[in-house]
Amino acid sequence: MTVLNFATSDAEAAERAARFLASDPFPSIPLAHLSAAEIDDYARLTGLLYPFDSRSLKSASYEVHIGGEFIRWDGEGRRVDEVLKRGSRCILPANSLCFIQLEPYFRVPYYIALRLSLQTTHIHRGLLLGTGPLVDPGFSGRVLIPVHNLTATDYDLDTTRALVWAEFTKTTFGFRPAETEASAKRYFPGFPPAKLNLSADAYLRKANSGNPISTSMPAAVAEAQSSAQKAASWTRNLAIGALAGIVITVLSLATALYGYFDSMHTLAQNAQINSEAVNSRINTLVKDIGQLDRQLLESASAMERRVGDDMNKRFDVIKGEMEQRFGSVETDYRTTVSAMKNRTENQESRLGVLEAEIKGVREKVDKKR
Repeated sequence: MTVLNFATSDAEAAERAARFLASDPFPSIPLAHLSAAEIDDYARLTGLLYPFDSRSLKSASYEVHIGGEFIRWDGEGRRVDEVLKRGSRCILPANSLCFIQLEPYFRVPYYIALRLSLQTTHIHRGLLLGTGPLVDPGFSGRVLIPVHNLTATDYDLDTTRALVWAEFTKTTFGFRPAETEASAKRYFPGFPPAKLNLSADAYLRKANSGNPISTSMPAAVAEAQSSAQKAASWTRNLAIGALAGIVITVLSLATALYGYFDSMHTLAQNAQINSEAVNSRINTLVKDIGQLDRQLLESASAMERRVGDDMNKRFDVIKGEMEQRFGSVETDYRTTVSAMKNRTENQESRLGVLEAEIKGVREKVDKKR
């Protein structure tokens, strides 16, 4: 067989692909995953892909660049179409599904299958190639791949570098087993003619009848955010209701104390007891509010945290007012006790004077007798 150079045009590549579609020019190459040298040979003779560049070969794969249509749907279901080539600006929006056409025109013979895989660098950055597409023997056309951006930020794709790796495997097409149990009829359905040489738009119409195709992640994120906002609102309302109940309780307690102001001694004792109870209640409430604060920090925004801080300040003011009122009651009680003690001492002094006068009178009466 005459040694052929690489095809210099797409028409020449198509002619070679038709010639070697079912005829393997290298029957001695084993049925296995092809290495760089075998990929190079098959690309040269069979027009396996065009254009082909030997510099893009890896040890057992071939790097494939972007080139062709770029299609996606935005959040409102509008279709966005662009045409890309090497060096074009390409932005994959956050949480999006984009369809990207690859540069080479593949013409896969019956005895070879190929698989496409996303470059590892893109995978580590949060991109995902839908299912790692398998291109069956007999396929002819431009490959359209779905790429997911699973991150929460837009992804600026460097189109000067390869997007995917193509791996080629030689299949058992034309092989006849020696075992008698093998079927005499060797089934090979071939690639459906209706699926050959399709445009990117034809692929998508066939997949979803022209309807928008997009990822469900933005809707899931929006639903999660809505749930978080509802939880934060519920927590905030609960905290405000608790604050109102505490204020009413404290005011009722103060009113009851002042209702018994007629008995200074009893009031002082009750004030001391109630003061301890209120302090204990406030400490308990402070702990409860602390737990609410932690829940707010976990499920709400900075605004909820500021509400918690404001509640703590209000509790401090109420506690200060109560302590001031109880201190005033204690002062009044001590003043009253001191006044009663002074009055008793004055009465005892006057009693002593009276006793002395009575004693003098008795002495005078005794003398007269």
